[in-house]
Amino acid sequence: MTARFKTTLYLLFPTVLLLLALCFPTACSSGVKEGLDVAVKSALPALFPALVLSRMLARSASQMRGRTALFLPLWIGLICGFPAPAAVVAELSKEGVFSRKQGEKMLFFCNCASPAFLILLCGQGLMGNTACGWFLWILQSFLSLFFFFLFFHNELKRPKEKTEKEQYRIPLTLLFSKALSEAVGTFLTVGATILFFSFFHALLCTIIPFSSPWDAILSLFWELTGGVSALSNLQKETAFPLCAAGVGFGGVAVYVQTLCVLEGSGLTGKHYLKGKLLFSLLLAIGAQIFQKCL
Repeated sequence: MTARFKTTLYLLFPTVLLLLALCFPTACSSGVKEGLDVAVKSALPALFPALVLSRMLARSASQMRGRTALFLPLWIGLICGFPAPAAVVAELSKEGVFSRKQGEKMLFFCNCASPAFLILLCGQGLMGNTACGWFLWILQSFLSLFFFFLFFHNELKRPKEKTEKEQYRIPLTLLFSKALSEAVGTFLTVGATILFFSFFHALLCTIIPFSSPWDAILSLFWELTGGVSALSNLQKETAFPLCAAGVGFGGVAVYVQTLCVLEGSGLTGKHYLKGKLLFSLLLAIGAQIFQKCL
């Protein structure tokens, strides 16, 4: 791909999208309203506390080395959900705790859906059975732990590094204020991506009408929260594996959110995307097997 072609594409895409938005204002308005409803009622209320607290943990660990720092993104990924783990990896990479290679290996497995999202929205909300949500979280956690020990088993064998206690004396008020300001920026980025991809999905479906299954799948591909809600129109035998695949991938919106929080850290989303595609496949297979065992 030549530089001239890239420049033309970067100019053409937003121009065409803007013209289409002017031609279909009703679709754009409804898409943004749906995205706003998803963001305000579902995604952001659950996400903001996790963003603040995970940033506090990251800043507390920014002077650490060795095993403690290695386990932090994994722990945040298991309990907070994306994009908080990616933000922690980016912060620790900026501080020099992780090398670029270590940071990108972390992104392969740590940026996952939160247990609350899986149990309440995917399990209880979509399937009417919290066991389905618990299964997705347990399988996702197992995969994260597996790849963590696969990628970092050599680092875990090294002797624990000694650090001076003075390094950890960071005022709690300073930790909180910095974490709060950083979380607000990520918070706005997450909300903006949800609104944009909701608008984009509504515009695309207006121009090219899709049947019910494909409309739900496309919605899941763009944005996870709205996509899972759209799967409620499908039969549960089909909805659950699709939901698992969507959870593993996270949606284009989460991918963009991740790239945004990685900005300035020197990390790329190349290995992250590979991990999300692999998680999507493995979770879908696991969900299919679990459903047959019920």
